[in-house]
Amino acid sequence: MAHYAAMGPASRLAVAEVVARYVIALAPLNQVGMVPSGSLPAVTQTAAALGTFYEMWETQGWFAALNHFGVQIQTDHTWETLIPALLGALAGPGAGLDEAVARTALLDHFAAMGLLADLAAPIAAAAAPPLPAAEGAWHFLALALYHRCIADLGETLEFYAPTVAEGRQRQEALKAHFLGQFNLLVPMLGDADAWESHPEIWLMNFIALLGNYDVR
Repeated sequence: MAHYAAMGPASRLAVAEVVARYVIALAPLNQVGMVPSGSLPAVTQTAAALGTFYEMWETQGWFAALNHFGVQIQTDHTWETLIPALLGALAGPGAGLDEAVARTALLDHFAAMGLLADLAAPIAAAAAPPLPAAEGAWHFLALALYHRCIADLGETLEFYAPTVAEGRQRQEALKAHFLGQFNLLVPMLGDADAWESHPEIWLMNFIALLGNYDVR
């Protein structure tokens, strides 16, 4: 990360190598080339919860999805008051690093979906989720891996980057790579609905592919 921060992404390959080395360090592969069970449990559980939330939102409605997760809306609630409760319901209180990463990634995901455009606006019933359940979970997972990377290595990147602006550019390149690799690698993971019944295995398989830098 220090070399990448100081020298910059001379090519996309430089970003890919940083990401691959990081994910292998985060979740080392076992003897059969797979990520051990139990890695990043809070992220996996949040991805599954978000998928369930979007699925219920699509099939049963916005208020039913919120009620399922114990989030009650009052007439005077705005997005600013709803979001903390929704983060707690889907990702937990943020007591540990993985939960904090999951909460940050959820905020990033909701912002990217346009749900946080007006925090002071009153909450009304939303017609449909911004993405299908599986795609929402995948987008969150990419952001969660990125935010975990920044949580672990962000200080190194900030220290070695020539300027603040260039450090931010390096950071955005990493984020774009995580998101881009999801689009590239998801078709290699087989059944698109497999994450619903086995979200942990789905995520571990993705991390194994993401860390397999040498074959790309």
